[in-house]
Amino acid sequence: MKGFVKLIAVVVTAAAFAVSCSKDKDSGAVSFDKPAVFIDAPTEEIISYAGGYLTAVAPFYVVLGLLIVYRSAVQSMGNSTAPFLACVVELVMRIGGALGLSRVLGYTGVCFSSPLAWIGATALLIPFYRREMRKGKNIAA
Repeated sequence: MKGFVKLIAVVVTAAAFAVSCSKDKDSGAVSFDKPAVFIDAPTEEIISYAGGYLTAVAPFYVVLGLLIVYRSAVQSMGNSTAPFLACVVELVMRIGGALGLSRVLGYTGVCFSSPLAWIGATALLIPFYRREMRKGKNIAA
């Protein structure tokens, strides 16, 4: 469990660092006044949209990490149906969220469609993981 907590801490730290800083090309100095955007000739509009996206998505990287762990764990226990269903749920929620939330929230709604998809897919996989653990399929033969 300690290793899992350390992994989550690293993911959160990396996400916070990526969202909160940028590096000047010429001087190499790291500044925390605007987000890091890796575009050759960014305009203020591009930086604004990219910063908004990163600000909306970064807090949910922990959920994305959990999704990856649960999907891999369930699949490695021999259940390939649940990860496939999670991918379908993720795709449907991402499309539905982008179409539905964009009408209400505009670009911000599009930004939140991926985190909502991650939450939905993770919520689907957790019961499958618990069931597989109870069945004892995690023990190598």
